[in-house]
Amino acid sequence: MKKIRFSIVLGSALLLISLFTFSAMAETLEWWMGTWQEKAATQLVQEFEEQNPGIKIKTSFIPWDGMHGKYLIALKTGNAPDILSIAVGWGYEWSKAGFLLPLDQFINNSSTDFGDWMAGAWNTGVIEDAVYGIPYRSDCIALFYNKDLFVKAGLDPEQPPQDWNQYLDYAIQLTKKVDGIYGSGLITAGEPLNLATRVLPFVYQNNGSILNNSKTEAVINQKPAVDAIKWVTELYTKYQVEPKSNIQNDAESIMELFKEGKIAMVMGGQYNIPQVLNQTEINLGTALLPKNPTTGKRTVLMGGWNLTITKDAESPESAFKFIEFLSRADNMARLTIALPARAAAYKSQYINKKYETDPLYLVNKEQLNYGILINIPYKQQAKTIIAEEIQNILIGRKGVQKAMDDAAIRIEEIINR
Repeated sequence: MKKIRFSIVLGSALLLISLFTFSAMAETLEWWMGTWQEKAATQLVQEFEEQNPGIKIKTSFIPWDGMHGKYLIALKTGNAPDILSIAVGWGYEWSKAGFLLPLDQFINNSSTDFGDWMAGAWNTGVIEDAVYGIPYRSDCIALFYNKDLFVKAGLDPEQPPQDWNQYLDYAIQLTKKVDGIYGSGLITAGEPLNLATRVLPFVYQNNGSILNNSKTEAVINQKPAVDAIKWVTELYTKYQVEPKSNIQNDAESIMELFKEGKIAMVMGGQYNIPQVLNQTEINLGTALLPKNPTTGKRTVLMGGWNLTITKDAESPESAFKFIEFLSRADNMARLTIALPARAAAYKSQYINKKYETDPLYLVNKEQLNYGILINIPYKQQAKTIIAEEIQNILIGRKGVQKAMDDAAIRIEEIINR
């Protein structure tokens, strides 16, 4: 009896030692992401650990305020986690600094169908022909319009403007100043970076750019860019189809004017749709951004979030295994509160079915295929300069060419310092 009891005790002790040894041998990966979707992320980590008992994930949820700075300090000091969820605009700066690992070798050996990603979304992770991020959440803007105001102006509410020329023509017909109604709401001069984000799609639609291909010279003052900026700013200065208050309005203010029926056409994301539908009785229509009548492009700037592996990762292979897990269609649908980056995620049981069936939401999904990400050094500073010079155009202080010449000089001073 004593021998049996001793054997049980000894066996239990060996089991505990075995479990302790296994736990000590298990890899621990660190993952930093935003505070949004914390519940879903926590559940996904638990499921991954159950399926991969040799890997543990330590997750830190970082608030948006101060996130960029916290990430950057960690990367510079060698204290970064293995996996970072980053805003798409941060990838160029950090990949060029050597803070992020290229993922091509892992992608080439993976069974995941990375060809399933939406074109615009996928390109946000590509930096100069190498992949540094796997997109999971995507954002872009499309055209919102008030169908009832279209009817009042004698326009077909099921035929939104298809190109720049039509957009201007519609905006003129929709503007009824006596009633305080304006056809267009593209300009957000009170929010400089947002203003640049709204104007630059038209620059790139017109084959313009901020810098040349080698990123050594500003070309924002060359004809393609100047013509596009002239077209946008004349909506305010010449044709007066934008409210005068847009000289100080931000995106939220303009959306409020749209919801009040004071602006007929604005730019909006899928996140704005429920706001409009729940807060107003507006008969909402959505459409792709009007294309350039010459080039046929519908270019839009991409937003969103990508999964990256840092240079400090001790086991990049295991880190990529976790990224693959998060990239499964169902898991991506659970993790994002916006548009998933891959097509299969729209078929998931976890996705808002409106993204697959509701015409209002389908437009933003389709617009992803026309998305680009501007990858240049000192992008935020360049966008701020462009916005400041656009403000000079709007208040009549400078002509378009002069403003963009000055912008080019200021941008080159930054990139060449």
